[in-house]
Formats: sequence, structure tokens, C-alpha cells
Amino acid sequence: MKGASYSGTIDRIMSATKSKTETDLARALEVKPQSVSQAKKKGSIPAQWFVCIALKYGVSLDWLVSGREAVHGANLASCPRCVELYEKLVSVQERENSILKENGELKAVSIGLRTEINELKK
Repeated sequence: MKGASYSGTIDRIMSATKSKTETDLARALEVKPQSVSQAKKKGSIPAQWFVCIALKYGVSLDWLVSGREAVHGANLASCPRCVELYEKLVSVQERENSILKENGELKAVSIGLRTEINELKK
């Protein structure tokens, strides 16, 4: 979500989460306040925030994104399969973050070993 519509969209997100500040919004989204600041600076809202808010607060995804009410008034929270997929998505993202962290640790070990090998070659 970029550009002129960002302002209206962020207003709907703040309203849905009953957030008064960016810190409140970060708490509602369970992200760091810096993530909210970065989204504001870029004028772009991560897609997963929409899904998170729709499920957590029972609001229409269509309304969050466009400001229009959903055609059938349905929201993601009333869709068991949507909830299941979202929970799976969160699990996959947590695993991905864990793997990225482990990758960083392994890279540091690898660099350390290469440095040690190079020192021994001298």
C-alpha cells in the first residue's frame, strides 16, 4: 500500500486497533516501533499487517485495504481455513527468522575458522 492512499489506510488500521500512537500500533501488531516508523517513512504497509489486524480485530480485509465494506460482510476471523493458514504463516515466519539467525551465527563461525586457518598458513 503506497502513495496517497497510505494516509487513509493507516487511519483505518489505527482505528481498527484502537491505537492512538505509533507505539500503540506496534504493540497491537506485535512488532517493534521502528517497524511502524519505517512503514510510515516508506509510505508502504506490509501485507501481513493487514491479515494480522483482520484476524485479530475481526475487521474486513477489504475495508482495511480499500475503505470499502466487504461485499458479504465477511471477515477473515469468520473463515476457519483463513485462520488456519494465517497461523501456519506465522509459524513459518518464526521458523524462517530462527533459520536466518542460525545462518548468521554459522557465518560468523565460518569467518572465524577461515581467519584462524589463514593465520596458521602464515
